[in-house]
Amino acid sequence: MSRKGKIMWCHKSVGQGSGRTDYRTKSLRAAVGALLAMGGMLGLAGCGGGTGSGLNSSFSDQPFPTTATPVPGATPGKPSSQIVFDANRTGDFQIYTVNANGTEMKRLTADSGTIKRDNTLPVFNPARTKIAYVSKTLPSGDPNIYIMDADGTNGKPLTTEGGYAPSFSPDGSQLLFVKGHSIAVMDSDGSHVKVLTTAGSNESVGDPSFSPDGKTIVFYSGNVGQFGSFLSLYLMDADGKNKRQLKMQTAGPTNIHARFSPDGHKILFETDLGRNSFNQISVVNTDGSNSKTVINDTKFFYNQPAWSPDGSKIVFSSNRLGSHYHLYTANADGSHITPVTPVTSGPGDDKDPDWR
Repeated sequence: MSRKGKIMWCHKSVGQGSGRTDYRTKSLRAAVGALLAMGGMLGLAGCGGGTGSGLNSSFSDQPFPTTATPVPGATPGKPSSQIVFDANRTGDFQIYTVNANGTEMKRLTADSGTIKRDNTLPVFNPARTKIAYVSKTLPSGDPNIYIMDADGTNGKPLTTEGGYAPSFSPDGSQLLFVKGHSIAVMDSDGSHVKVLTTAGSNESVGDPSFSPDGKTIVFYSGNVGQFGSFLSLYLMDADGKNKRQLKMQTAGPTNIHARFSPDGHKILFETDLGRNSFNQISVVNTDGSNSKTVINDTKFFYNQPAWSPDGSKIVFSSNRLGSHYHLYTANADGSHITPVTPVTSGPGDDKDPDWR
């Protein structure tokens, strides 16, 4: 399927050693590639191959800039809140920050010499002092979770045997992530890894995220195959117990990338409303009631939604103004869609936003 196809396919399309195909265009987090590569360390919510360290063992061979790199044309502004995201503006995917009003865009990560890597799926810790993300050497390294200071310095690996889709706990002390066919949790320094739930042989799990009180985790689970995806949202207790499906009156066959609202009352998610539809953005109460699509556009894709810190707005990636994907904000009800990243910045896509 092409980059602009309905369902996001994995960077590594079928097992180990394959080249990079876009795992971010439609945000199924590579569930298809995961099931097609059951034998490898291919995170069910992620992409990769093999069980090795993925990145070079010497982090000194992969330095990050000592200071963030301003993007030409960015306008200074006061960062009352910031959005972190990944983009392939320079070829490989790298991590950027931008103020919520679109000013002061900065690149935080970069390749080092001949070493090429994708740095993706960034998330702020609650204090906005750290960023966890996924780093993968190209073309065939394994994805692993890294952490760095919010200015792009002091990057270091947290996993060495594969990891994907990190998400901080409300107090910042732990990280949820996808490990192989499982959802796991670890301390934010990479210690005390614990598997919380594991998918069946024909199932996929991914996109785990804590509730604001830290007591509940939302994630997707289901079947992905050649002829379609059937992914539902699930909840479980923070210790992995009491797994239950979030049953909604209206939902598409594919529901992914769920995030609790800051007040804990609602869940924002991306939904595929049908085989020939575009990915849209929906919201539902945490008990499954009052589900509704807040952005329903039959012409474009709307992916990877996240809440603003106060829950009054959302941010997402969309191709609504051209062939490439850029970041937009909107009111929580889907109204007043506003560009964040420049839509005239040339080739490349802006993806996977997190807003603090």
